[in-house]
Amino acid sequence: MEEFEIDHSLIGTGRAFPVHIEQMDWIGYHGTSSFYSDQIESNGFSLVKPLPAAYVDLVVQLAKRFGMDWQVVDGFKELKSISFSPVSEVALDYSKPQSLGGQGVGYVSNAVDEILSVHAEKISQEEGQCLNDIRGAIDKIRSSQPVIYAVDLKGLTTACYQKLTTGIYVYEPIAANRIRAKLSVSSPVNYGLVDARKHRDGLRQLAASATPHFTKLIMQG
Repeated sequence: MEEFEIDHSLIGTGRAFPVHIEQMDWIGYHGTSSFYSDQIESNGFSLVKPLPAAYVDLVVQLAKRFGMDWQVVDGFKELKSISFSPVSEVALDYSKPQSLGGQGVGYVSNAVDEILSVHAEKISQEEGQCLNDIRGAIDKIRSSQPVIYAVDLKGLTTACYQKLTTGIYVYEPIAANRIRAKLSVSSPVNYGLVDARKHRDGLRQLAASATPHFTKLIMQG
């Protein structure tokens, strides 16, 4: 695994890694928190959720009690895939501090914040303590340095490409030896320079074009 530091001169160009990584075929990029780095680099990517199921169950239970949108939190518990982007700068966009841990963690975080701010007087001391523990766990994930992994996806039979999100979703664990490179986002990034929508639109146009691309092979496979 090659290791790099973020090059701020590249932000806004569509690529975050050095050119020899960007030119590799079958590479998917995954932005995440370095909170998970030891686990990922030792054992690869797993389908284990970043928060214990008991935490998620409690948030769902309380959200139901208070008439909140509990389905998005419950759906996170059932999601069993690892997501990648074919574009490294889209993965960089997902590495924003407020996004670290993934969309599902965001749903849990938003629900916890609403319960603690709006319904705090209606929960027990034990429930409140558990919610604060969840808040603390999420804060640890989001306060850690962002990282992006470049991963070889070739030959993964459960990989699928979703045209709507332009993401690649893998429904199986991924071995650590597939990680080709790691990019540490060790200093603050001007995310305003990243046009993730433009990159996604480009991928959609690519999917409808005659240009060869590995995502098309995933669609066919």
